[in-house]
Amino acid sequence: MTRDISLYSNVVPREDVFNPKFDDQVAPELSDVYKGTAPKIYTDPEEFFAITYFTDSMKSLVKDVSESFRLEKGMTIPLFSFFGGGKTHSLIMLYHAFKNPEKARKYGLDVEEGVKVIVIGGKDSTTAPSPADPPLKRGDKEIKTLWGYIADQLGKYELVEMYDKDMIAPTKDRLEEVFGDEKVLILVDEIAMYLGRLKRTELVKYFNYYNQVLFFFENLASITLSFPVVLAITIPAVYEERNEKGGEKEVIVAEKGYEGVVEELAKRILRAGKVYRAPIESPTDLGNVLKKRLFKAINAEVIPEVKRRYSKYVEDFKDYVDKESEKNLDSSYPFHPYYLELLKFLLENAGLQSTR
Repeated sequence: MTRDISLYSNVVPREDVFNPKFDDQVAPELSDVYKGTAPKIYTDPEEFFAITYFTDSMKSLVKDVSESFRLEKGMTIPLFSFFGGGKTHSLIMLYHAFKNPEKARKYGLDVEEGVKVIVIGGKDSTTAPSPADPPLKRGDKEIKTLWGYIADQLGKYELVEMYDKDMIAPTKDRLEEVFGDEKVLILVDEIAMYLGRLKRTELVKYFNYYNQVLFFFENLASITLSFPVVLAITIPAVYEERNEKGGEKEVIVAEKGYEGVVEELAKRILRAGKVYRAPIESPTDLGNVLKKRLFKAINAEVIPEVKRRYSKYVEDFKDYVDKESEKNLDSSYPFHPYYLELLKFLLENAGLQSTR
């Protein structure tokens, strides 16, 4: 009897894969997770951890952040990748892990206790106030800037009140007063969009504030070198170190629409920052992430039969199909290895984002 190797018989998709409400929200916003308005699979830490495949890079990220806090030091972590590369998902992971250390440990994550988590979402005025929007009202305060928002989250708004009202970035020593000895994890997402909106304005006061935000991130990154403050910030770009004539050269390729902004921001924070490994480093990582997110169950027992039949096609079409793809089916099933390689290729190439 011929074994049934159809997908219908050998994989069980998660129910939400067929939920049309997810069609309009390809990826969750960090700010929506923080406010509790994102779908439950993203706001509930248990559900989120259950659908997440933790790549080696993601586990190392949590471990390094925790180790930094244990040493009473900080760090600046720019997370580079194009849309779909796992940046926001990594920040949501950090958010849930450090807000819920005991739950995170059940999934093998090394998480430090007692960390204050602050969320900044560049698309959302309630987590990223800006003078281009109505002030964020918190009690009797009207907050206009990112530094006013952070200080308020720490209960120390009075230390930056003047800077907030005047829209001038606080000095390094004033920021040190704001943070003190408190362990603070600052998660910043979509900041390139926030900055781009300010830079493209014709109003001088907003453009001046744009430059002040860059100064602020430079000062913030510098204090992470000596205070227990960790800044994790997503950047829609690919970072590469290329060997060129005269030595190694850092190359930053921005996602379309963020050119200029990305380079100016990266220049400020990379002086103190550590470029981190991409959350999804290989086609195998990508396949594991997709499998964990899309399927409740995958029948691995069918793989040998799939490979046996596939090998016949490899032989028939050897001018087009690499024999290596047959071996890679062990890790890629139910996806074809070429499919995952193509997705990874599209993720990493600036000129192919529209194609993707």
